[in-house]
Amino acid sequence: MQHDPKFEAHIKALDLWADIWRKRPGEDYFVETNRRFSELKRLKPDAANWELLLQIDSEEATQMMWGDMGRLYFLIQKEALAARRFDESWLVWDCY
Repeated sequence: MQHDPKFEAHIKALDLWADIWRKRPGEDYFVETNRRFSELKRLKPDAANWELLLQIDSEEATQMMWGDMGRLYFLIQKEALAARRFDESWLVWDCY
């Protein structure tokens, strides 16, 4: 919806996600967050190493709503999955 969940999990695992959105004094927030996000796109090929474990969609009938009709994604790197190290999985939440 907003971002590739595999890419987002990869950036979060590298501890780079929060810095994209950090407001710094005197900067144009939207210009700078877009610039920082664009710079990290060089890491996108590494996101192919991630696997989707589970996806949970919003469903009004069951009153499960993740933001505005969003989704929850649980992802893990391929080598962690092969070794059954599920404690290394990441949650990515996304909505419209």
